[in-house]
Amino acid sequence: MLPSTTTIERTRVVGLLLSVPVIVLSFALFSGVQSALSSLLGCAMLAITLSDARSFIVPDWISLPMIPFGLLAASLTASTIDPNMAVLHHSAAALIAGIAFYALSRGFHLLREHEGLGLGDVKLAAVAGAWVGPEGVTLVVLLASLGAIAFVLFLRLFQGQSIDRRTAIPFGAFLAPAIWVVWSILQISTF
Repeated sequence: MLPSTTTIERTRVVGLLLSVPVIVLSFALFSGVQSALSSLLGCAMLAITLSDARSFIVPDWISLPMIPFGLLAASLTASTIDPNMAVLHHSAAALIAGIAFYALSRGFHLLREHEGLGLGDVKLAAVAGAWVGPEGVTLVVLLASLGAIAFVLFLRLFQGQSIDRRTAIPFGAFLAPAIWVVWSILQISTF
């Protein structure tokens, strides 16, 4: 079932309202190119979070361009290694994260005979690798997993919802903000 026009409009308004603090925080934490990159990443991850939470869709038109933008960000913000080496490391992290999530997705499907992780999440894992590199991917996955577990516990304990192995959880809604948070932490730690 597709969301109604009213639901889509409300989501757009919420997205616009939430993008303001993302941009303000980006410019408060960083200067120059880092503030622009943080704003770009933060707003894109916010849009993905809202889309996945609403309709279980990680839009390709948002996620896929974020891979080359992540590699560009790696080149522009490399402080401890050569920018070309940074791009190489982040490219490898994007490839490995994407392959790992794809293998997890296909393995789950083979074992359980239903989808457990969508291809949007696989592409988002590649986005994570491109932006946070090998040093940040595991932290992104950890934060996203903890967020998803907290969400499931909330649904079960406070909403009284029945949770079973077929309960759909919009994992991209947890993965996307974790990418921005970890990227920001890594940028702050290299100041």
